[in-house]
Amino acid sequence: MLVWAICAVMAVPSTVFLVLGPGRPVPDDLFGGVGGAAFLVMSLAFATTGAIVASRAPGNRIGWLFCLIGLLTGATILAYEYANYGLHATSEPLAGARAAAWFSIGPSEAVAGLLALALLLFPDGRLPSRRWWPAAAMLLLGIALVLVGASLRPGSLDDPFATVANPLGLPWARGLTDAANIAGWVLVVAGIALGAASLLARLRRARGVERQQLKLVLAVGALVAAVTTLVMTTWFVWPEGDRQLRIGAIGLTFAAFPAAAGVAILRYRLYDLDVAINRALV
Repeated sequence: MLVWAICAVMAVPSTVFLVLGPGRPVPDDLFGGVGGAAFLVMSLAFATTGAIVASRAPGNRIGWLFCLIGLLTGATILAYEYANYGLHATSEPLAGARAAAWFSIGPSEAVAGLLALALLLFPDGRLPSRRWWPAAAMLLLGIALVLVGASLRPGSLDDPFATVANPLGLPWARGLTDAANIAGWVLVVAGIALGAASLLARLRRARGVERQQLKLVLAVGALVAAVTTLVMTTWFVWPEGDRQLRIGAIGLTFAAFPAAAGVAILRYRLYDLDVAINRALV
């Protein structure tokens, strides 16, 4: 439960900075207000579920992965809110605000890859078979490339911290870091697709409890994917709308995934799933 406690402690100052705000609008402030609050909820959902799974099934790697996702997301939101406040709401930048801005944009890039890795390992914390090792290795490589590309890219950071130069940026490696970031994201997206494919492959041969576990996670995963795709599509037709509200919808939707995975792994009332799905469809 230590990870959950750390995330809960981080949520307190994050909430304070969310309420204080930067004092004026800033460009592309996705994680202020509703957006930041939703991702705080998501971080606590992953951390709580991960802590419960890790304590009750310590051999299941998914619990530890969820703990890491929750911790990384919570730390990212805290860094983002502190940097947003420290760079935009005061006459002089607060101590550590520039470093916090870097942290909020660089290490956070690993979350999507870690989530894809959890899909590959669901529900028992192991790969379906040895044939899936290349997929896991590809994902780990993708995560590494994304982290290196985002963390070492020279020049200004992304909005709303465009006034801050990357303290770890390598001036001579702009082309390499951009290429690493692009290649890493290609591998991560491919890993997410392979993670979904591994769940379907398991479902075809699963029976009994495992089948119910997979059905629950696939149902919630399909809902998360549908909502995320719909919300992301709105950026093309309504680019200047309420960005925080849309990023908030994504954060709250993703918070449902660790809850569903935790219920499935701990086998809590799994056989009520079919009844719930039928009622929802009706």
